[in-house]
Amino acid sequence: MSNSVLQDVLSDTQRSYLQNYVNSIVGFSLPLASLTDPMGLFNSLSRKEEACNKHKDQWGNWEGSFCQAYRDGRLAFPYRDSQIFTDAARYKELHPELPVVQKYPNGHGFALCITHDTDNINCYPSVRSLYKAVTRYLSCGLGKTEAFRLILLKALKDALLGRERHLATRDINRFIELEESLGFRSTFYLFTPVLPKPHHYDSWYCMTDEVQFRKRRMQMKELARIIHDEGWDIGLHGSYHSAIQAGCLKQEKESLQGELGFEIQSSRQHWLHFDVRQTPLLHQDAGFVSDSTLGFNRHIGFRSSVAHPHKLWSTKEGDSLSVWQIPLNIMDGTLFYDNALELDEDMAIAQCVDLMERVAVVGGVLTINWHPDHLNKDLFFRVYAQVLSEAKKMNAWGCSAAQLASHWEAYTSSLCR
Repeated sequence: MSNSVLQDVLSDTQRSYLQNYVNSIVGFSLPLASLTDPMGLFNSLSRKEEACNKHKDQWGNWEGSFCQAYRDGRLAFPYRDSQIFTDAARYKELHPELPVVQKYPNGHGFALCITHDTDNINCYPSVRSLYKAVTRYLSCGLGKTEAFRLILLKALKDALLGRERHLATRDINRFIELEESLGFRSTFYLFTPVLPKPHHYDSWYCMTDEVQFRKRRMQMKELARIIHDEGWDIGLHGSYHSAIQAGCLKQEKESLQGELGFEIQSSRQHWLHFDVRQTPLLHQDAGFVSDSTLGFNRHIGFRSSVAHPHKLWSTKEGDSLSVWQIPLNIMDGTLFYDNALELDEDMAIAQCVDLMERVAVVGGVLTINWHPDHLNKDLFFRVYAQVLSEAKKMNAWGCSAAQLASHWEAYTSSLCR
């Protein structure tokens, strides 16, 4: 596509946005006129198909089966990045003097961004959390009676079975020890105890709830401070309404920072609730460095058809924002739940490794999400351990969202010099 045609179909702001992304992929300044489909790339990054389509699933989300890439059989491929590399190779044949820039630290070929949505911290709620859950549910209305029954069932099991044994099965040190043994780090996204506009989907634990960690009982906020000091990232798991309600996300971030005593930079929306017309500006207003919500609850793959961090685009402002989007590709429950893929262990590992190999080819980032809720499910943990082991063998940089965003900011800035 010629420069004159590009100027007709893309604004200066859009071209600058694309140029920054393309440069970060290939490590040098690749003219946009060299791209096969720059308009398609912009539409993918800005999520035009979501902005133009109001359809949502039963949870108010955009799902994989709604994507054009799904209909084309390409949802599991970062095909936009692959095309950029093909275009770049053709251009580089004409310009062999162009340097090769190392994307990741210490010679790693791609990144594995490891995350944990901490929806619940114990198998069964404390009395305080149970009271909070019931009162919140009543205040949100009685439209979801199955959720209310679940809360009462958990309370009954808590009383009959005892909490001590179940506290032990949820020790997140199981994640920490495995990641540490491989030289990896991860992000734990936590709920704040104070929600400006609660929803019955939201979690109900408190930072003062007791958890088991390294054979000690302690409050959740003490655990968070310990692992933060050891190099793990603590992010905010924004409530359901905070994705669309102005001011909520900012209040929740400030509340969690007040509880823990350090800055929160990373974010992911609970239930992956994200509206491309509203949520990006709310993340910027809250002051986040990165968000990692753009994924699916019932599919694995590439929502934007790319495998690299990129700045969020505001359809309302018609401009890029300061927040890095780290696309989410694989979630544990998606692999096994009966309303999702329903895979067995071997199938789950194979599909995860397939995606990892495709990301490695383009030198991208594979982002995974394993919930502490599932630490007492051996199947979930075995697959998690195997995925991390394969990543280590393939020379992946196992990092947290905060590490990745910090590195990507420095890396992309260096390309501009």
